[in-house]
Amino acid sequence: MSTESFANLAARFKVNEPDVVAESIDGEVIIINLNSGAYYSSLGTGGAIWEALVANHSIDETLDLLAAHYERPRSEIEAEVTHFVAQLLDEALLLESAEPVPVSGLELAQPASFETPVLSKYTDMQELLLLDPIHDVDPSIGWPFPKATK
Repeated sequence: MSTESFANLAARFKVNEPDVVAESIDGEVIIINLNSGAYYSSLGTGGAIWEALVANHSIDETLDLLAAHYERPRSEIEAEVTHFVAQLLDEALLLESAEPVPVSGLELAQPASFETPVLSKYTDMQELLLLDPIHDVDPSIGWPFPKATK
């Protein structure tokens, strides 16, 4: 998938579990891809988009929520939102969901102004995040020290 945009506005998504874990804290979403060891952060608008998508809102519904919350025409934010969704899919953080599930309620508590959503990717902790704490540690030292390689 290209990061240009995601064209199917009716699409719904789910977190790519168990390979991906995420937590939202004070308007920031932290996402960890346990397969790659990369972790991600998105603040403000990006966090609001993530919250809407994982609450099973379609892109179309997410655009409606954002347009109403930020008092901006959908046409002004659609390209930025679909580009952000494409990035989430490219990084395998979300998967398209084939099963329609009832939409849960969502109240956006993000900043009052729409900002271009940014997905920041970090790889500085890949080795630590990719450690298998049960099988890949040195038993004489313990976690987080890996076994010596031969």
